[in-house]
Amino acid sequence: MAQDQGNPADKLRAACQAAFQKYPDSCSTAVWHVIRQYRPSQPYLMANDLLDALGSSPDWQEVPLNHVSTVANEGGVVVGGLKEPGHGHVAVVYPGEEKLNGGFTYISKKTGKPVEAAATGTYPLAMSTTMGAWPGAKSNGDKTVRDPWPAEKFKAVQFWRYIGSVGAASSPPRTKERWTMKSQRGLAYSKGCERHGNIKRWQAEEDSLRLSPGRPSNVIRWVR
Repeated sequence: MAQDQGNPADKLRAACQAAFQKYPDSCSTAVWHVIRQYRPSQPYLMANDLLDALGSSPDWQEVPLNHVSTVANEGGVVVGGLKEPGHGHVAVVYPGEEKLNGGFTYISKKTGKPVEAAATGTYPLAMSTTMGAWPGAKSNGDKTVRDPWPAEKFKAVQFWRYIGSVGAASSPPRTKERWTMKSQRGLAYSKGCERHGNIKRWQAEEDSLRLSPGRPSNVIRWVR
């Protein structure tokens, strides 16, 4: 696990650098390495599955592109990615000043000659690895979150910031719980969330029955 630094952004930078060095050919493993420095119990998931998990977990919050640099520069973990058939791609926002995308060289499929990727704007930095040949998807903070994807695909890329407890989650209890809206009397127990602590995000409106994780039939009205 990366050592804590005086500046939170330094810890994130160190985690990104270590992930890039250890896992240069696997985006999902590199991203997993970074997340585990903050959430040790994080299971390994391939890119598409990881993006599904981020979108459904209360420990992760979607964040717009124009805010991800601010979060990373404060030491927050932001994962960006796009699901695709077969294999998607994920990356971590790297702390630092935003820069122009492009500027790297790739081989044109049409001509077979080297071409310099054109800049289209200023974007947050990225830690990104890949087993593929596209050089824009290999970045140790030297390229941007825009570079792994073509323009049209980048429009669909989403970013998620970690808002859970740093260093928590490996200690019990780790039951999976979630409150989902049901018809009739409110919210009923179902599978889904990450840990007991998430229950604190809900306030009982009526609790004539005591919540029991072992009794999913209990129906209690809960409100945020």
